[in-house]
Amino acid sequence: MEKRPLILWGIDSRSRILAEDFRRYISAIGDSSFVHIFGPSDNDTLFQLRRLLQEVKDSAREANIFRDPEICILAVSYLLEDPDFFESAHPVSEILAKHPTGTGTVTLVLFIPPPLAATQEHLRQVRELFGRIESCLDQFPYLSLIFVNQIPSPLYPDFADNSGQVNLICEQLHRELTDDVLKPGIESLGRRRWEEWPELLQKKTCYSASGFFRLKYPAREALKHLRARFEHSLFHQGLFHPSAITEEDRRMIQALAVNFVQMRVREAASHLSTSVPVASVTRPDSHTEMVLKLGQLLQDVNWAIENETPRMEQTFMGLKETVSSEMARFLRDSPCHLAGAKLYADALTGSRITTSEVSPNISEDDTAVSDPISTVKDVLNSFCRNDFVEALVKTFRESIVPVLLEQGAPISPRKEGQTILDWLQCVVQAHYSFFLALPVGRFSAERFCIRYLEAATRHLRHSGIDSPTARQFIDDVGALLKLEMGEIFTPLQQLTTERDRLSKEIAEFSWLERWFFRFFEYHEKLGKAQQLEIEIRGLAAEFVRMCDICGMQIGRNLLPYYFRVKASQQLEKSIGNEACTLTAFVSGIGGVVDANWKAFSTVPEDSSATSATVLTQNRLDILYQRITQGRDILRFVQDLLSSVSLEKGKPSYSDCHDLGDHYMKGSGTVIDRMGDFSQALFSPLEMLDIMDIIELEGAEAAIRILGNAAQKARGLMELKESGLAARQGNHNPTLHFHVKIRGGEASRLNAKYEKIFGPLCEFTDNNDPTLIDITHFAFGFPFSLIQGLAEYAYRDSVSQSQAAQAGEVNQGHH
Repeated sequence: MEKRPLILWGIDSRSRILAEDFRRYISAIGDSSFVHIFGPSDNDTLFQLRRLLQEVKDSAREANIFRDPEICILAVSYLLEDPDFFESAHPVSEILAKHPTGTGTVTLVLFIPPPLAATQEHLRQVRELFGRIESCLDQFPYLSLIFVNQIPSPLYPDFADNSGQVNLICEQLHRELTDDVLKPGIESLGRRRWEEWPELLQKKTCYSASGFFRLKYPAREALKHLRARFEHSLFHQGLFHPSAITEEDRRMIQALAVNFVQMRVREAASHLSTSVPVASVTRPDSHTEMVLKLGQLLQDVNWAIENETPRMEQTFMGLKETVSSEMARFLRDSPCHLAGAKLYADALTGSRITTSEVSPNISEDDTAVSDPISTVKDVLNSFCRNDFVEALVKTFRESIVPVLLEQGAPISPRKEGQTILDWLQCVVQAHYSFFLALPVGRFSAERFCIRYLEAATRHLRHSGIDSPTARQFIDDVGALLKLEMGEIFTPLQQLTTERDRLSKEIAEFSWLERWFFRFFEYHEKLGKAQQLEIEIRGLAAEFVRMCDICGMQIGRNLLPYYFRVKASQQLEKSIGNEACTLTAFVSGIGGVVDANWKAFSTVPEDSSATSATVLTQNRLDILYQRITQGRDILRFVQDLLSSVSLEKGKPSYSDCHDLGDHYMKGSGTVIDRMGDFSQALFSPLEMLDIMDIIELEGAEAAIRILGNAAQKARGLMELKESGLAARQGNHNPTLHFHVKIRGGEASRLNAKYEKIFGPLCEFTDNNDPTLIDITHFAFGFPFSLIQGLAEYAYRDSVSQSQAAQAGEVNQGHH
């Protein structure tokens, strides 16, 4: 249906501003009824009016539409800037008579000040205004209806500064002037009373007023609130609820983490070389050859590391894949789901998640670390150190203890509770200076051993699991070997020089001198040379023995230790990465549900002077309980992971049958599944309409809600039924409700709530299950009633003020 074109005529500055606001309001709601606005500054008003009337008529005929143009005259009641308004309205009436486009009509809309703002002067102005209106009514043959509306108190001084109140007035004008659904009722009831005009001549004018109120059910927001609340609980009280994990669960998780790492390190150890072959060093014939042989030894070490590393990388990659699959496996049976998995990840990274000790079944002999292993860090340290410490103790007992016993040096016994590493470090430090004081020669290898043991125990004590430090320790051992070789080289060089000198002198003896003339001198030098050769060979042998010990320590002990350190480091890295992945997985889900809950946690209970929502926290709780039925949230988690139909499921989780599968595909799959699950769970609420929500708390609450809404619709203009009944006299106004509600609900309202709206109530379908729109009209009341109500309100305010002052005085006396 085409909209009827309207022409706004603002007759003073205030009504001109209001007309402008009204046009913007209509345009904002999608109505384009207005073609022009006149104001008091338009000197050519009559010319423009003639032109617009002709344009409207031509446009209607071209479209085969014949509509009556309306002129809406908006006036402020007692501050009219044009005192000759009614006289200037006569030419308008003549124009309508000369340029008919059907039945021309004029609707007069008047605003009066609020009763509580009225003074005697205001009342006098109101009476004078309505008196002037009634005196010239017979001069307006096209006047069809007069609406008397009241300006709210905050708006009255300058309504242009209060957009909220302006919108309220614009909405009221829209209902009275342009609402197609309400227009038939206004025309039938309002104009019918207008047709009774001859019977009302004694009371003069027949006036009309309207009020309205809207009840809203924000169904979409309510559903989002309930789903966000459920998903928030589903995550924080079901999927990720750390406080629900018992101490027994924590001990079990701690033990599982330790046992898992035990199995992985044993598996890694089976792939690691127990020893790395290093070429043995033969007796050098010179210092140069000694340096070359030492370089060859260290080169063999580097070659062994480079040769072994690629094979180790395969072991490391296997560890990484194993950790990832282990986390998914654990999630399938994890206590408290994500909360248990998070604790498992914490335990794997070395955290102690329980207050009690957990001692896994690790066999220990006298040379093993005897500390109770309760974290993964302990297991990894044990994996790296146990065999290495055992090798160090073996070296100590085979190489150092015999020298100490031979020299009569005491060996401190191991104290109760003291670890083998602590004991070894104490003994080595106690005898370190003793071995360095031994003369170079026979004990050079032992001197190297004590330095090696001291460096090893210091490294184990301070470095922990650190692959770069372990690699540096291998280089440090080579440096120790070079240091000991330097201490051997000086006496060896001196002995070799002396031997070469004696050999030269011996070679200069003739055979007569050797056997007759210088026999004793010759044999003395020969014996000394032979002794020097023995000492040289001894020092060279010490060097060879020292290199053999170094090669054995590096090949059999240090390199396996180094590779174990690297394996442990890789396992820690894999576990750390997986823990970060799990944290991101959990945070991704929690971030979404928390953000949704933050966005929709506020109950949409907004209300204004003309509208209110029917939602309250209690009604939302009732809806929530109706769906959840008090079931434990963990049961919903089980349904989430097992009972969700995949027919409408997102492709992202179509292959996810448990939490482990979701983990392997990412947190988005859980988010999608939670969304689909809550949507399916709360889908019955989509069938509820606003009346279902109103009746959630019972019939009495529903009557109260609808009654309050009807009362606010009645009381918008302060024309309450009590006041009308008291002052209407013999001319009863027609009180009429018009209720817009979804089709089919009218019978429901009539059956249960007929008394709220009265017999004169018309229902129309608004095609909206979330809205009840109530409009209340009062048609046909005399000017004397308006004047009486204003005076009554003024006197009532004065009496209330006097009563308050009297109360203050009495209270002062008391």
